[in-house]
Amino acid sequence: MKFVLSGVCKSVLTFCCVLAALALVAGCGSSNANQKSNAAEARPVKAMQLSAVSEARALHLPGVARALRDSDLSFRVGGPLIDLLVDTGASVKKGQVVARIDPRDFEIRVNTSRARLNSAKAQLDEAKLQFARYAKLIKHKAVAQAQYDRVKAAYEVATAQEESSAKALEDAKNALADTVLKAPFAGFIHERLVDKHETLRPGQPVASLVDLSRMEVKLALSEDLLPLAKSFASFTCAFDALPGQKFKARFKEVGKKADAASRTYPLILTLDESANSIVRPGMSAEVSAVLAPSAAKSGFVVPLTALVNRGGQEAFVWLVDPKTGKLNRAPVSVLRLR
Repeated sequence: MKFVLSGVCKSVLTFCCVLAALALVAGCGSSNANQKSNAAEARPVKAMQLSAVSEARALHLPGVARALRDSDLSFRVGGPLIDLLVDTGASVKKGQVVARIDPRDFEIRVNTSRARLNSAKAQLDEAKLQFARYAKLIKHKAVAQAQYDRVKAAYEVATAQEESSAKALEDAKNALADTVLKAPFAGFIHERLVDKHETLRPGQPVASLVDLSRMEVKLALSEDLLPLAKSFASFTCAFDALPGQKFKARFKEVGKKADAASRTYPLILTLDESANSIVRPGMSAEVSAVLAPSAAKSGFVVPLTALVNRGGQEAFVWLVDPKTGKLNRAPVSVLRLR
């Protein structure tokens, strides 16, 4: 199968308007029947010789650098901000205090909850003693059942109140602890988002923290490339902001759900450690992704006008037998348009 005719049967092409496009097709076999001309004289046609090609080449895909972790820090409680202890660009350690909210109202809540718990414990102790005494009396039928039931109910209420008061004190202590904001991981303050003395809402971002210990690149794969996501042998990343420098990367993960707007799937790469001190989040990248030889498909590049498709049936091309000059019909599968 050395020749594909591009000048015959143009009238049956269903998409011949795209004259400049090329289709990468893999041959599926050739028919045994020779094509016979109805005309008395042979008509000249235009033919071209084909060379086998392989998809084992680099695909160039756009991407964006991002940090391993990126988090907006916020308080779980609200109140006046009395301390903001970091500046933009500052390095912070895991557990380092970043900011504080005025704790006075929360301290009052803790003290009030503790007093209520102490009162509930005293009431429970008294109810417990009373219940124990009536439990003995009821065994000897020395007290009416109704009196015993009232004492038992009072004991159960006191137990529930003590448990509720203990939970309220625990919540108050947690809220007080939440007036201190600490870094959940080591990194750099990307941006301060509030100023000292502002009154903050619960969950309002205070500062943005990024972990630059490992940089990543996010790509957007179209659905036709998604099956190849785990078949790339290597990745090389170049950045517009770092001319002349290239960094190796490795596959990390691929998303299972398409983006609602772009209908593409996220592919995440982990950059080599050499990039960590240079590459920054948000840098535009061009990624060269090379398919593994085992995943590459071979075929032939032909003009789109040589591909025949009749009413959605199996596509085919016309081949010339170099010995006889006659035509053979060969079904093909389209691998990719380019």
